[in-house]
Amino acid sequence: MSKTTKFPQQPKTDIYQVITNQIIAELEKGKLPWRKRWGVLPNGKAEVARNYLTKQPYTGINSVLLGCRSVERPYFLTFKQAAQLGGSIRKGAKGIPIVYWNVIEKEKETTNRKGETKTKTVGIPLLKPYYVFHVSDVEGIAIELPTLLPVQEPAKELVIDQCEAVLASYKNGPVLVHNNPKRACYSPLYDRVNMPTLPAFDCPEAYYWTLFHELIHSTGHRDRLNRDELVHSDRFGGEKYAKEELTAEMGACFLALSSGIDITDNRLLTNAVSYLQSWLGALKNDKTLIVRAAGQAQKAVNFITGHSITEPEPLAAYAA
Repeated sequence: MSKTTKFPQQPKTDIYQVITNQIIAELEKGKLPWRKRWGVLPNGKAEVARNYLTKQPYTGINSVLLGCRSVERPYFLTFKQAAQLGGSIRKGAKGIPIVYWNVIEKEKETTNRKGETKTKTVGIPLLKPYYVFHVSDVEGIAIELPTLLPVQEPAKELVIDQCEAVLASYKNGPVLVHNNPKRACYSPLYDRVNMPTLPAFDCPEAYYWTLFHELIHSTGHRDRLNRDELVHSDRFGGEKYAKEELTAEMGACFLALSSGIDITDNRLLTNAVSYLQSWLGALKNDKTLIVRAAGQAQKAVNFITGHSITEPEPLAAYAA
């Protein structure tokens, strides 16, 4: 009697763990991958990771993942898009894994102890990996990239104007006060941001960076995005507190990039460095944290700026 040989199934790749391991590796080197900075465009805004074909920026966790890459210019495209342009991907080139991430809302019925049935909306995370290639791996077509400003930074006036434009876009935001000259903080109870005045900071960029950080916190208010880590905070040193700080750190980074602030400036790193170990601990205990925090940060940024940025390609184009 012959026996059928059964080969063991290959374990399924845990994309959450792959992403988390990559971010942990960067943090253990003392690097903050969401603070990646490339060149400065003629309009004074920072160059960010974009899809070469659609020109749309990568957002949320994908902007963080691509920030881990050591490339001169941050332009990427899929295998299919290279073919669509008439080119091909260089033999031996390795794709860069990024993800399509979204939360699908579904109705779910629940029954309480009294036997009463209620329907509530629950969010189900959707995470699908796909691959992009850097434009340097494309052959057969000429790659044309936008011109960058010379090495010097954009004028301070331009940076401040763009920061003020971000503030002006935040409709029905918290009250901004300057009551305590030694503390920057957001109070959910009073829905109020307190800031030291601008001269108290080393530079205008440090003032706006700190303000952006507090404004990201404010989006979590129960009457806005109702973010659990803010609404039910466990205070300084707690797990929820660390997660909320990670969201605010990334959200401030996204806003600062759009305003032309040099996010690699050492004068802006103090608070982030102090949280580094707590973030590492939280990431090692929760493999979904970095994806969720990046998603929450992008959602907060969209809420403040009043518009939503979509990922470069529709989901149907991801299989490449």
